[in-house]
Amino acid sequence: MLLINKTLRFVLLLLIGIFLLSPNLNAKQLGSQAGYFLRMGLGADRVAMGGVGVAMASSGANWYYNPAAVPYQTSKTATLSYRKLSIDRSLMYAGISMPLQPEMRKLRAKHDVRQTKAGLAFGILRAGTGDIEGRDSNGELYETFTWSDNLFHGTFSLMPYDIVSIGVSIKWMMNAVPKVKEDDKTLFSNGLGVDLGMQVVPLSNLRFGLQIRDLGSKITWETSDVWGDDTGEKEDTLPTQIRIGAAWDPIQDLTIASDIVTYPQIIGDDDDAFQPLFGVEYRRPYFNDNKMAFRAGYQGFAPTFGFGLDLMVRHVNVALDYAFLLENESADGVHILTWIFGF
Repeated sequence: MLLINKTLRFVLLLLIGIFLLSPNLNAKQLGSQAGYFLRMGLGADRVAMGGVGVAMASSGANWYYNPAAVPYQTSKTATLSYRKLSIDRSLMYAGISMPLQPEMRKLRAKHDVRQTKAGLAFGILRAGTGDIEGRDSNGELYETFTWSDNLFHGTFSLMPYDIVSIGVSIKWMMNAVPKVKEDDKTLFSNGLGVDLGMQVVPLSNLRFGLQIRDLGSKITWETSDVWGDDTGEKEDTLPTQIRIGAAWDPIQDLTIASDIVTYPQIIGDDDDAFQPLFGVEYRRPYFNDNKMAFRAGYQGFAPTFGFGLDLMVRHVNVALDYAFLLENESADGVHILTWIFGF
C-alpha cells in the first residue's frame, strides 16, 4: 500500500509539471501540427482495439504506447507493420524488442504478467509516398520525387519493484524534401523527442498505465538556403500527449481496455483535447496451442475491427494481425497488417 501511494503521488506531481511547463497553449488543430504521423497509431492488434495500449502487457508496438511495457515480453520479438493510407501514402515500421532476462518460453503471451528485470527495443518508423510527378509549365513530366517522414527510436525500461515498471524512449526524427534548395539539393530536418512511461500491475488480471509522449520534442529546419540568410532555422514543436489507461481480464482469454488521451496544450481551445479510446479482445484456441484473436474498438471518431492469428512455424512463433478503420479525413478505409516473429 505504501508503494502504491508513493507511485500515485509521483504520477500526480509529474502530470502537474507537464501541464505547467507545456508550451504553445493556444495550439492549432492537432492534424496540422508537426509529427502527425506519430499520432496515427501503430500495430494492427492495438489499432483494431481502438488504439488502446498504455496498460496492455506485451506487443510488438510496446515502445509506441508505453515504453514501460517492454519488460513483460517473454522472448525476443521482431515486428513488421504496414499501413495503407489514402492519397497513395503508407506508414511502415520495422523493429526489434526483447526482455533483458532470458529463459522465457512463449513469444506472445500478451496477457501473461510474469516479470523480467528490464527490456530493450529499437526500430524505424516511416511515413511517406513516392512517384510524385514533377511537371514543367507545359505539363511535361521531367522527374518523379519521393517524400518521407522518418523516426528512429531506442527504448529502455526496467522494474524497480515487483508491480511497477518504468521506461523511456529516445526518438530521432528526420524529414527530407527533395529539389527545394539551390542546385536542386534536398532540404532536411532533424529533431529529438522523449517518451516516458509507467505501468502498475496490482493484480494478475488488472493493469494501469501512464505515458507522456513527445515531451519537449522539436523538429528543426535549416531554411536559410531556401528563404534567405536572414531567416535562419525554423523550429516546429510537437504537441505533448498524456495517455492514461487500464486493462482488465474479467475472464480467461478476454481483455477489456480503455485509454484517455489528452493534449494539455489545447485544453479549452480544441474539441480534440480529450480523446477516449475503448477496445476489447477475445482469444480462442485452435489446433493445438495456436490461438485466434477477435478485436473491436472505438477511437474517438470511428469504430475499429480486426483479428489475429498466432501459430508455430518451424519452431518460430509467428503472429499475423489485421485491422480496419475509417479515416475521418477520407471516405476510404485504412488497412493495417502486422507480422510478429518470436525467436
